[in-house]
Amino acid sequence: MTGAEAATSFAGSDAAGVVPPHAASTSSRAKTVEPRFIIQMISGRPASSFSLDSVNRVYVTKSLPEDILSPLRDRLTVEVWDQPGAVPRGVLLKAMARADGLLCMITEDIDVELLEAAPSLRVVSQMAVGVDNIDLEACRDRGVAVGHTPGVLTETVADTAWALLAAVVRRLPEGEKLVRAGEWPPWEPFTMTGGDLHGTTIGIVGMGRIGQAIARRAAGFDMEVVYSSPHAKPDIEAGRLSLPDLLERSDHVVVCAALTDGTRGLIAREELRAMKSS
Repeated sequence: MTGAEAATSFAGSDAAGVVPPHAASTSSRAKTVEPRFIIQMISGRPASSFSLDSVNRVYVTKSLPEDILSPLRDRLTVEVWDQPGAVPRGVLLKAMARADGLLCMITEDIDVELLEAAPSLRVVSQMAVGVDNIDLEACRDRGVAVGHTPGVLTETVADTAWALLAAVVRRLPEGEKLVRAGEWPPWEPFTMTGGDLHGTTIGIVGMGRIGQAIARRAAGFDMEVVYSSPHAKPDIEAGRLSLPDLLERSDHVVVCAALTDGTRGLIAREELRAMKSS
């Protein structure tokens, strides 16, 4: 799904799904295409002025299923790194000398060095939600548009968070190790009982798309939901608390905040000590 959406940034119609920088994080403001893709325009030009007609050759840094690549091949010249592992840096830089577009993964650094090696580059599309590996300012300075695939893994990440939470609370990793080692003990009333999810309090740090998806799932466990976030979320049935109050009140804490300079080290020794013993 993410690959197909990333490919759409090259194969779609002119300015399809293009939004200006201030609206790039709000999918409801973007023009919808099928499959839905939002390309974040960071060149400083009006979104309506962006055209893919000048993109003729695309380099793809990972071998993808043909049904994803075929829309590109139908319209453009496509070169693909089809070897195991990430494309070597030297190979990538050489390929960029003749590329107008780049379909990349989070394993590639899209930095000043790469942009200087790509004089014809018009657009970078990343098969991921985050763009931490892309120098957005350098792209903006060179008029290179940047695309990504926001929202496509929201529900999947929320499912995974719940799987991890349940595994820890019910001590599943410990039990699995005992079974594999042939050391499962004789039955006792309280052996490997673990804790409960139902009727407890879950604290969510960062109530963005993923945080809200996790909160919705908590209703099925009859849990109280509290959260800490810079902005109130009136559509969510949950109490907004300061981070210290959340840590003091919650039985389980899930951190969903984006990693920034402001959130790095958000949960450290002092915060761990402030949590409930449960």
